[in-house]
Amino acid sequence: MNFTLDDNANDINYKEILDNLECPIYVTDSRGVTRYVNLAYLAENPIADRQKLIGRSVGDIIQEGKYFN
Repeated sequence: MNFTLDDNANDINYKEILDNLECPIYVTDSRGVTRYVNLAYLAENPIADRQKLIGRSVGDIIQEGKYFN
């Protein structure tokens, strides 16, 4: 599935839908850079902070012990 999660009017509904799902969602781009995590992911991983994850490499996050799958 190819779509973006930018902060424009068309994507706001996608973010709201994803944030209201009960299953954790962690989205990366083709380079492994974190683009989105939903509220269910954050609820299951209390040390995770959305603002600190977005834009960061999954490899870096794993090394810090803040990535959970």
